[in-house]
Amino acid sequence: MKDMDRIYRGWVVTASTFVILFIVFGISYSFGIFFNSLLREFGASRESISLIFSIHIFILFISGAFFGRLSDVMSPKIVIGLGIALISFGLIISSFAKEIWHLYISYGVIFALGIGAAYIPSISTMQQWFIERGGTAAGIANTGIGFGSLAIAPIAAHMNITIGWRYSFIIFGVLSLLVLTIAVLFQTQPEDISGRGVEFHFTDLFRSRPFLLLFTAILLGDISIYISIAHIVPYAIDRGVGDVMASTILGMLGGAGIAGRFGMGYLSDTLGKDKGLIICFLGMGLVIIWLIMAETYWMFMLFSLVFGFTYGGFVALLSPIAMDLFGRDNLSSIIGALFAAAGIGALIGPTMAGSLYDSFGSYMIPFTISGISSLVAAGLMISLKKSGDDCSLTPKYPES
Repeated sequence: MKDMDRIYRGWVVTASTFVILFIVFGISYSFGIFFNSLLREFGASRESISLIFSIHIFILFISGAFFGRLSDVMSPKIVIGLGIALISFGLIISSFAKEIWHLYISYGVIFALGIGAAYIPSISTMQQWFIERGGTAAGIANTGIGFGSLAIAPIAAHMNITIGWRYSFIIFGVLSLLVLTIAVLFQTQPEDISGRGVEFHFTDLFRSRPFLLLFTAILLGDISIYISIAHIVPYAIDRGVGDVMASTILGMLGGAGIAGRFGMGYLSDTLGKDKGLIICFLGMGLVIIWLIMAETYWMFMLFSLVFGFTYGGFVALLSPIAMDLFGRDNLSSIIGALFAAAGIGALIGPTMAGSLYDSFGSYMIPFTISGISSLVAAGLMISLKKSGDDCSLTPKYPES
């Protein structure tokens, strides 16, 4: 019993969160593995198949505000449990799709809602256990996204070849139900969390200058991220990099993202979460400007390493900086609202970049916008740091 007492409960919750992110994002980000199989199965256009994943990512992030609030009002275990059921159900019924629009609903909406319900409450619950080492904990938990992508993608590829996408989705649905049900048992909140007793309204957030600055910075940062992730491979090919080598640029970006999640999470506990996020935004913006001038493979690889590291750090620091600014009460609601900005950025960025390329026949303008977006986000964070505004979301009334 004494040995168990030596293990801080927060680290157990962190490990549980790592497993949840490993499974849900590992499966989600394996969508591309099944892309060509879905093309052949439904005889659809690439745009139609791509729309499945676009809807999926948008719903995943935009639903965070609802599920975050539900988690604060009810309990994280209940909401994450609901998410697990939706994940499993969405994947299994996707395997029975007869028309492409069936996948828009099953994979694009139901599966995505499940991830939203599991993601926001789990990272918020984990964050509430840490006052001093929140960046390190967030970094460890968020590496689950990267490791899950690396581990599950080759498994998905093998399954797709041997048993097909339909049976693969069924197996993933059953696997997620079994593993995540065990992981959610360890999602417990600190006893002193009082969110269910504190009055809270979403309108309070949008009257808060610090929240608006952070929300806008995240929106701009995610526009930059999703432009880069979606278009770096065709951009590199346009610049004369071979197809296979261009793919390794994207793969290296993902690997550097794992290091960035842990590295910047750890460093932020010393530097400060706000400084860490400023460094991430500056790094992203400056290296995208470097990318605009890139003409050789090593220049693209340098971009991939720096951008992946800073992008990973940005993702890891969102939950700890939210807690630093706004406190532990109602944290799931606040993080969920902030992640809605990520959903909007994911929807705007790649589509805008594709449209600009179609109009001008070049990626120069889209990547210039991408770099400027990150630099403006850094400026907003510097403004937030210097302002010293009161970040309390509790309504203040004049004394009578």
